Amino acid sequence: MSSIEEKVKFLKRQVEEYNALAPSDKINKIDILNLITKEKDECLMHLKNIKTSLSNPLGEQIQAEGEMNDENFTIYINRINEIKKIIDNENISLEKTIELHQESIKISQFINKYLKDKQMKVVYL
Repeated sequence: MSSIEEKVKFLKRQVEEYNALAPSDKINKIDILNLITKEKDECLMHLKNIKTSLSNPLGEQIQAEGEMNDENFTIYINRINEIKKIIDNENISLEKTIELHQESIKISQFINKYLKDKQMKVVYL
């Protein structure tokens, strides 16, 4: 299973099947319940990691990537446009959408910093 969406669908089917069992069968198939619980915990951990990465400030990551120049600015603007097209025109998974969103936030912060630096140079002149 490659995406969280597929795992969630799989887990829902397993829970429905488990809940449909007679009480005596549920006791005999406790391993199924353990598997469902383990998979659920993995999904929750993955979602927590995504939430954490979305909520963390990206300033440190941006500084680690180096200085922005005119060439990078053009590359990043083009990448933002590519991301927009992908999200608008393709049927992509929630995970991929989140990854693209994270990338676009990072790029937009790069661009914003670059433009503020340019504005300060203009004001200084």
